[in-house]
Amino acid sequence: MQLAARVALVADPQFSARFPAERVAQVILVLNDGTTLRSEPTAARGGADSPLSDAEVSAKFHRLAASLRSERRHQIEDEVDRLDCGGNVPALLDVALEPV
Repeated sequence: MQLAARVALVADPQFSARFPAERVAQVILVLNDGTTLRSEPTAARGGADSPLSDAEVSAKFHRLAASLRSERRHQIEDEVDRLDCGGNVPALLDVALEPV
């Protein structure tokens, strides 16, 4: 929480003008001694121009859904995978919306 209190999110007009065609960000760190560290502008991954691999999507899902039981996360993932082969949405909704 201490770090979060010291983080500021600032819109850059040049980057904002490129949105939605591009999603670009830059990180600037100011250290306690006044030293400034600046990243190069970086395009966000995960969009149409820079998609995540299936493994990266899976890892992201499991990380963000970590509060769910492992078995349930795998059931949800399996149902999503079945959608490519004509799987059924009601089955996905059943497992995804099951009370925690």
